[in-house]
Amino acid sequence: MQAIVEVDGGAPLSDAVLASPVPLVLRGLVADWPLVRAARASAAQADAYLRRFYRDATVLASHSPPGTGGRIFYNDDLSGFNFSSQMVRFDQVLDALAAHLDAADPPTLYVGSTTVDTCLPGLRADNDVDLGARDALASIWIGNRTRIPAHYDVPDNLACVAAGRRRFTLFPPEQLRNLYVGPLDFT
Repeated sequence: MQAIVEVDGGAPLSDAVLASPVPLVLRGLVADWPLVRAARASAAQADAYLRRFYRDATVLASHSPPGTGGRIFYNDDLSGFNFSSQMVRFDQVLDALAAHLDAADPPTLYVGSTTVDTCLPGLRADNDVDLGARDALASIWIGNRTRIPAHYDVPDNLACVAAGRRRFTLFPPEQLRNLYVGPLDFT
């Protein structure tokens, strides 16, 4: 197993880093964001910080009942999914996350790849990464403990963890033939 290269996240991002053909860890890149500072203080402060930017936006939220261990996947007979998704107000997602914060086996709550400027206008003013002339889409993922199956993201990603933890399992390109993505009409 090859170790992932770590780059000083406190240094300005160079074109070589941003165009890297291999995954990199940029530890500390967003350590000074106000959102990160709020999250380090408490979940309640992170919640309050996000609500400052909320302006009645709805988001696509996924939900599965307790007992799934946060795994977003197919149902037992592979005929559908083990979760449901619906458009809800973003503040309702924050309310539900807060209500289940200390639960041993909470329902899974997940909002993925939601455009920050639409959902939380103004958040990027103090919580953004300078990517130079690149016109990057900034999205937010929020939820409690979730496990997402192996997948391939078409655009390059810079995943910034502002609260909690995130773990990635990376597969080398030569393993693509071994990564079955499931029924294509579901994924």
